[in-house]
Amino acid sequence: MSRHGNKWTVNEILQLQREYELLELSVQEIAKLHGRSVKAIQYRLIDEGFVTWEQLEIVNDEDEEESIVSADDNASEVSRLADRVWSLETSLTDISAMVKQMFNSMIANNNNSSKKRTSLRSNI
Repeated sequence: MSRHGNKWTVNEILQLQREYELLELSVQEIAKLHGRSVKAIQYRLIDEGFVTWEQLEIVNDEDEEESIVSADDNASEVSRLADRVWSLETSLTDISAMVKQMFNSMIANNNNSSKKRTSLRSNI
């Protein structure tokens, strides 16, 4: 599926960051996964501030076709890794919600204990 000329979505940019920074995929592999050209990926990485021109390995157009063929071999592995990362992010979100709920319960219990102590002191 080619996304050439399509506007970048927030989810696609987040996926780009995850693939480049966390999974350490090559620009060519990312281009294949996104259905975009290597140049489009390079420019988006720079525009979003994920990398500078000096940090980015510039790929010539002649190299792009050969690199994309090798990216096909890794596409299923990349997909599995991306699924694992997504699962981890989802799990962390769930854990965060549980911790917040426990924290709020602890605060509520602490407030109730303080009120009881205050009422006991006033009765003395």
